Amino acid sequence: MKSMSAVSVKWEFYSLCLLAASLPIVEVTKNLAWFMLVVFFAVRNIKARENLLSDFLGNAILGFMLLSVVAAVGASFNGYDSGKISDIIRYGLVGWMLLYIPLSKPQSYTILAFLFVATGIGVIVAYLETAYWQGGAFELRSVGHINHTAIFIALTLGAVIPLLLSRTSNLKARLVLLPIAIILTAGLFYANSRAGIVALAIIVAIALLHSLMFHLKTGIAVLLMVIVAGGYMVSAPPKVVNELVNGPMLYMGDKAAPREKLWNTAMYGLKKEPLFGIGFGNYSIINPEQLSRWYPDEEFTDSRQFFYSSHTHNRFLNSAVEGGVFGLAGLMLLLLGVAVCLWRSRQFILDKSSAAVFWVVPASTLATVVVIGLVNTTIHHEHGLLTMMLFGLSFNYLNRLASSQTPESTVA
Repeated sequence: MKSMSAVSVKWEFYSLCLLAASLPIVEVTKNLAWFMLVVFFAVRNIKARENLLSDFLGNAILGFMLLSVVAAVGASFNGYDSGKISDIIRYGLVGWMLLYIPLSKPQSYTILAFLFVATGIGVIVAYLETAYWQGGAFELRSVGHINHTAIFIALTLGAVIPLLLSRTSNLKARLVLLPIAIILTAGLFYANSRAGIVALAIIVAIALLHSLMFHLKTGIAVLLMVIVAGGYMVSAPPKVVNELVNGPMLYMGDKAAPREKLWNTAMYGLKKEPLFGIGFGNYSIINPEQLSRWYPDEEFTDSRQFFYSSHTHNRFLNSAVEGGVFGLAGLMLLLLGVAVCLWRSRQFILDKSSAAVFWVVPASTLATVVVIGLVNTTIHHEHGLLTMMLFGLSFNYLNRLASSQTPESTVA
């Protein structure tokens, strides 16, 4: 078998650049890039005969996809549509392949740069469309719904900030990263998504903690900025902050919040098909008429108890309803796999090289998808692809450092 460092991955690299540049803004080239990546990855590995079962996280991702496929097949046998399993396979494969593509450090940075710039452009275009051109909701063109847009922006910002604060980033890099961070932060507020603001708080908290541990002067500077920003939020809170404080997403008082009613409704779907679920992407079949067919002795029109939507606004419950026990087990396997990898690579947390950045990025990503996943559907469509790209790029880099295969050695 050829050494990883001697193998050219330029076509996979080009495909990843196109995918990163297209992900938030262009649907057609995004799909083309994904197809190209799969083809070039398969061709290279047929020739190289690499062991594609050697990576712990890679196997966790394979397990996630396999359990999801089992759930989809079981749901299909029970008469439900499971066509959206393709979305899970699509983003799952991206994360898995990235762990086996020996990218150099400059290549990894280039892919991230394409992603950052594309997302920044997407935010600017979305703002112009909303404020001056077409009106409507603030949405990235290839991402869609306001909550999904906010999650996408937050995940990207969670990768920008560690690079911005890193001592290994030179002045030129920071002069590029700083305006991108400002644009993305402004986009989160303009999206007016409460989940986006919570995600921002998570990202800033992780960055602050790491800065205080890694470089005290940087940490103090970040802390002062957080205090100033916090003071402004208290004295003149933006609309979305007011909504977060005064319109809680969960129960506070005698009246159930919409998400609580939605989750109550979702439990009936879970009770109906606990093993394989009702099919991925099929949650929208749950309505008063469908529930009445499943449970003819009960009434489902009371708006104080039930609320209907296209998904549950909870990644874990959504996986359980659409994929049953198998679907939820697959998701938990993926998330636990990432958590284990973070623990195993904890020696890089305070590393003076760029390795520390590649530890903080997946840590922020994991925290965001888990916490925000309690009130929204994370790891889904475009931000599912983004999540897996951030996991794959980060652990690809850390794994190669840990195995002494320096990322600078790859042949372009």
